[in-house]
Amino acid sequence: MKILWKIIVIISAVIIIAYGLLYLFGRAMFSSTPEDHKDSLYSELNVPTDAIIIRETNDLAYRGGEYYGVLQIPSTEVQDFIATAEQTGEWRQLPLPEKIKETAILPDNFPVDLDEGIYYFVDMYAESYPDEKDININLREYYSFKLAVFNTEDGVLYIYYCAE
Repeated sequence: MKILWKIIVIISAVIIIAYGLLYLFGRAMFSSTPEDHKDSLYSELNVPTDAIIIRETNDLAYRGGEYYGVLQIPSTEVQDFIATAEQTGEWRQLPLPEKIKETAILPDNFPVDLDEGIYYFVDMYAESYPDEKDININLREYYSFKLAVFNTEDGVLYIYYCAE
């Protein structure tokens, strides 16, 4: 009888520990939601909290996906948004380089031909595979980049994120 109790206690302890580890690691690995990804992207781009979403497609998942957003930056925030973008050193003056304009996966109504404004581009694929950074985006194994274009004339911010 003592041996049976010991076996029951050991099995119970193993089950409790296994569930505890699964709970802890499961939460850490799978707690990200599409909204978390979007919020992180907005934070990275310093999008004002009072920006108005005009159009949005959010197919983000735990490890990637696609996001397209068109946001109106309030006129009272436009100059601050531009100043913050310039301070980061990561935004550039339009027009977009040809290699970005030619990206096949961009949404049909993404403003690739704007001349007035600024843009932000992070090639996550090139960061992961530096030896392949010069390969045409359309010829790579998969798409993985962030692109934002801000039209300074009308205060509209276009955001496209793709990680397959």
